[in-house]
Amino acid sequence: MNCHKESRMKRKDRPFLVCITGGIASGKTAVCKYIESLEYKVYYADIIASNVRDEPKNIDILIERYGDRVLDKGTFSKEKLSKIVFTDSKELQFLNNLIHPLVRKKIQNIIDESTEEIIFFEIPLLFESKLEAAFDLTVNISADLQDRILRIIDRDGVTKENALKRISSQMSGVLKRKKADITIENNKSTKDLTTKVTDLLKEIPNMPQKKIKRITDL
Repeated sequence: MNCHKESRMKRKDRPFLVCITGGIASGKTAVCKYIESLEYKVYYADIIASNVRDEPKNIDILIERYGDRVLDKGTFSKEKLSKIVFTDSKELQFLNNLIHPLVRKKIQNIIDESTEEIIFFEIPLLFESKLEAAFDLTVNISADLQDRILRIIDRDGVTKENALKRISSQMSGVLKRKKADITIENNKSTKDLTTKVTDLLKEIPNMPQKKIKRITDL
């Protein structure tokens, strides 16, 4: 039984909407998995986007545009697509223009159909996409640069130079901190991190809903 269920806020006309964000290898997914373990609903923008991209109608659009360049033995290859869009900004923009509106529609449908009192979304590029106005609470997970570099190297088997390049391609941690409602530091132990998240979950029922916008309107 979830120890936090009895303290959850009373639902009004919609769920209380929380977005977890943060730079690459900051620990945001670890936070979300912990929140999920407490029986809250957590939705991941990257998974939603992947599912949208893999819908047959969208694969047909991509094959029509790229042909054999995105096929591996006649089957659509997301790896080949990635090589195209991440080396050509024009093609990345095309993909984003195709997928992002559909992802926003999916997220809004989740919100509209939810019967939960509180729901969480993990959106890594929340501020870059200018979607923060769609949430009651934005939580930025932050970690020291060296910790993030080591996590990327260990997780993805890349060089330090490559890890730094990935980090520097995103919005700075300083700016994310300014834009977020709350920043949680992830520089110590897993226990320290989960304690901070637990404390936040206890506070959420006391937080008022904001006058937010529908994500499809942003």
